[in-house]
Parts: sequence; structure tokens; C-alpha cells
Amino acid sequence: MGSAAALVPPIGPDRLPALSYRQLGATMSRVVNEERDKMKRRFIRPIAAAATAIGIAAVGFGAGQAPAANGEAAMPYLWQNCTNVHTKYRHGVGKVGAHDRTSGTPVTTFYSSTRLYNIAMSYNRERGYNLDRDHDGIACEKR
Repeated sequence: MGSAAALVPPIGPDRLPALSYRQLGATMSRVVNEERDKMKRRFIRPIAAAATAIGIAAVGFGAGQAPAANGEAAMPYLWQNCTNVHTKYRHGVGKVGAHDRTSGTPVTTFYSSTRLYNIAMSYNRERGYNLDRDHDGIACEKR
């Protein structure tokens, strides 16, 4: 009897099927897609499921911001009053190109962001409190 190596036929060009470049490309694409799908099943889906479970648990335990008692959405801490705005934006928040209306020295060091100004105004418009009392386009201006 011969060894096990003698029983295995040699592999060579005559033993492989002849594939065109198109067939080879299609085969490689299929293999790559199958491997990608395996990776999704093994890693990404369990991670997404765990993240969803954690998010549901966090909501269940009261993490995050709870809605107000009257059913309206709760107002973020930053936009509740000018003192809170000044903790992050020392001289206030204003629209781009806004000018302070004052008889004294105008404030020019406010943070210029039309987007943030509109957010601040939207929260305060709902409850009748106005962070921009002189309507000059700068909320909570302060020197």
C-alpha cells in the first residue's frame, strides 16, 4: 500500500475549471457578499440588539428627559432662562448679523448662530417667556 499523499491526485491547471473573467468576478462577488453577511450575523446584529435593549432599559428606568406634567415636551435646561444660557454662552446667542439695540455700548461678543437663536426662541415662545426682550436678534445679551 502506498502513502496517503500518493492517493490524492495532484492539483494543476488541468484539474481546475476554466472560468472567464466575468465568471470569476461573479464568483468572487458572491463569496465576498456571503462573507459580509456572515459578519453581519455574527457581530453587527447582536450589537444592535444589545444597544436597543439598553435603550429600552434606560427609558424604562427613567433615564433621559421626562415630559412635562402637562403633556408638553420638557424644555432643555440651557434654554429655561438667561442665567442658564450664560453658563454656556457668556454674552448670549444672536442671529448672524444682529446688532444690539442699546443707548450705551452695544454687546458685540455674543455667540453668532441663527440656528441656536431660533431654537432658543422656539422653546420660549411656547410658554410666553422671551429671552430676547428688545427683539434685536440677540437672546440674553450681556457684556
